[in-house]
Amino acid sequence: MGIFDSFKGKRLIKALKDEDVTVRTNAADALGEMGELAVEPLIDALNDISGDVRGTAARSLGKIGDSRAVSRLVQDLDDVNRDVRKNVVWSLGEIRDPGAVGHILQAMKDEEEDIREEAAISLEKIGEPAIGHLLQALKDDEWHIRASSAEVLGKIGNPAILPLVRTLNDRNWSARELAAETLKGMGWQPGSNIEKIYYMIGMGDWTGLVAIGEPAVEPLVWALRDEYAQVRANASRALGSIGDERAVRYLAPALKDPVADVRNCVVCALGAIGNRSAVEYLVPTLGDRNQSVRENAAIVLEKMGWKPGNRIEKIYYMIGMGDWAGLVAIGAPAVEPLVWALKDESDEIRASVAHVLGMISGKGAVEPLIRAMEDRSDDVRESAARALGEIGDPAVLPLIRALNGGSLYVRENAAIALEMIGEPAVEPLISALGGSDADLRRYAATALGEIGDKRAVEPLILSLGDRYEDVRKSVARALGSIGDTRAVEPLIKASKDVNKNVRESATMALGEIRDERVVAPLISALGDELWSVRGYAAEALGKVKSASAIEPLVMAMKDRDERVRWWVVWALGEMGGLAEEPLTHALKDEDWNVRRAAKEALENIRVKSA
Repeated sequence: MGIFDSFKGKRLIKALKDEDVTVRTNAADALGEMGELAVEPLIDALNDISGDVRGTAARSLGKIGDSRAVSRLVQDLDDVNRDVRKNVVWSLGEIRDPGAVGHILQAMKDEEEDIREEAAISLEKIGEPAIGHLLQALKDDEWHIRASSAEVLGKIGNPAILPLVRTLNDRNWSARELAAETLKGMGWQPGSNIEKIYYMIGMGDWTGLVAIGEPAVEPLVWALRDEYAQVRANASRALGSIGDERAVRYLAPALKDPVADVRNCVVCALGAIGNRSAVEYLVPTLGDRNQSVRENAAIVLEKMGWKPGNRIEKIYYMIGMGDWAGLVAIGAPAVEPLVWALKDESDEIRASVAHVLGMISGKGAVEPLIRAMEDRSDDVRESAARALGEIGDPAVLPLIRALNGGSLYVRENAAIALEMIGEPAVEPLISALGGSDADLRRYAATALGEIGDKRAVEPLILSLGDRYEDVRKSVARALGSIGDTRAVEPLIKASKDVNKNVRESATMALGEIRDERVVAPLISALGDELWSVRGYAAEALGKVKSASAIEPLVMAMKDRDERVRWWVVWALGEMGGLAEEPLTHALKDEDWNVRRAAKEALENIRVKSA
């Protein structure tokens, strides 16, 4: 450097400390032409508060190309200023220091697309020293990193070919696939049959591998241990299509693959090979958790001429084939395997298994079926409840316990099962009305109402005094369902309950009993503050069909709520010819639904009178 340049350099270095940002920026830019003298001052300028100064200093360091700057530049790859980061990446590419490769790869994850592109360009500039890092990046979790790395390797050219060929038998499917695609893009041709086979595995050319035949068996066996399930599945399919019996002993361990689709492909491959040595491996597969695997194993075994060696093998074989009628015929010995099948992956299978257990009526199935009432599938829960209903008496006490401590699903379905069981469940359900759990009492009352046994009437009447309104509501409805006149007076009292839901249910229940004693309280209920109680009262009066209710119902035609008026019209329609005049007036109601209901009621009356 001449005297003039030395003087100029010192002046520019001094200018890096100027108060004016523009002066500092221009100085940093000019120092890029000054060579080694400027390296340390420019490194120091990377600490400037101004992003413009930092970015310009970073770019000038790249122009100079001195590797002393690398360790400091990489620290600014996470600078808040995008221009700084971009200039740092560019400069690292210009300096071409192999030690910067890993840092530049991280820059390929930058949120800014142009910085990611700049990072790829810088790696290409560094070239051969970057190959190892780029090959590793082919396994990155982020797709764009893998794709960009493959693109850079392709641009590096010949030095990357041999490392890419070696990557064809990497355990990582993404690395293999990208290596194969990159080599194809570079115009590379396999130099040997084994290179061709691994290249085809990388490209996913399974049809081509089958065409190669026996020489592809060993590499395909290797692919059975791939980390990617789809590769394992395709490798097993290809081995099955090739049909080489040597593959049997290698396919057998894959019957325990964690992925059902792979296990299924392995079963089919063993079937395609057809060697009977596979039987000993396939028989345990009848107990697979996946129905498709079990079914295919059963089919393959049948084609191989296998016959069950004992009853338990026969049962699992029948489960695999979905021979539910056959399992019912076997009866009790099938219960334990069927209980196991209640945990199948398929909703349809679990529902079918529950149904079969109900038909067999095995006592050992009760608790598993109660657990199945908590299944994620509506169909399975319903099937389990029906099965318990089919089992009957042995299921009653466990179902009562389920009412007391199960989840919402379990309680609801336990109640359904008890309703199906009917008479044998009555006494335990009556006892449950005195239980400490409110939900237990509520579900017990509901079940008793559905069963309809008159033994429950007096205990239910006592339960109308329960301190929980939900219980009282369910009790009232149950009494209405049973329809015993002993409940009339208690229900009349309940129709005045402080809780609206209880009043609604009691009013509805009175209508179901249809006793003349209910008319007066129902007429009174037409004046309740709640529209729903008034509406249910009108409906109940329509069911009782007492002539003494016509005039109160006519008065109720003036109700402010159109829903109540609709029920009043329906009730009057049930009264027959005496209600024609008020129904005619209802044809002028302001609500369209009420007018339509009145028209239909009048038409029905005239049809009946004719």
